[in-house]
Amino acid sequence: MQSAVAEIAGFTRQRQEELEQARERETALQAQAEKRRAINRSRTGFDPTPEDFSPRLTDRQLDLLTEHINRIGLFRRDVTRPEVELLLACQLPEPLQTTHNKLLALLLESLSAARFITPKWQRVAGAKGCFLSKLGKPLTAKDLSAAKQMADIIDAKREQQILDCIRALEAAQS
Repeated sequence: MQSAVAEIAGFTRQRQEELEQARERETALQAQAEKRRAINRSRTGFDPTPEDFSPRLTDRQLDLLTEHINRIGLFRRDVTRPEVELLLACQLPEPLQTTHNKLLALLLESLSAARFITPKWQRVAGAKGCFLSKLGKPLTAKDLSAAKQMADIIDAKREQQILDCIRALEAAQS
């Protein structure tokens, strides 16, 4: 009887030690993951897994962005500044329908390159269902990536409009 109790006590101690070691490993892994996220944030200035487009735009820049989006004709209808703010926060009640996937991809990639939005914009847009194609189909991250790759065949006038938008946003930064 005594040996059975000793055996159970020994097993219990061993199991508790294993659980404690597992907790310590988990804590160490979480600390390493947080350290990687912090390094990535300090390197890019953005959260590695953003919940929205992480916009870095002043009120004046939001006004300019809205004007340029409407001038370019990026969406099926004109958008308002509050809609642009909701879009960048991924809180629009329904997705915006684009007129041209490549234009959208070029604008978002340009905003990202200028560090106005997260470099993970494709993932965010796809995960949050922010956009519809001109045919009404939800645009996935893969669709946006393909559009970005094909953006070099946009006509020069439209490309210039997007470049003008980025220049105006940069000028309004100071």
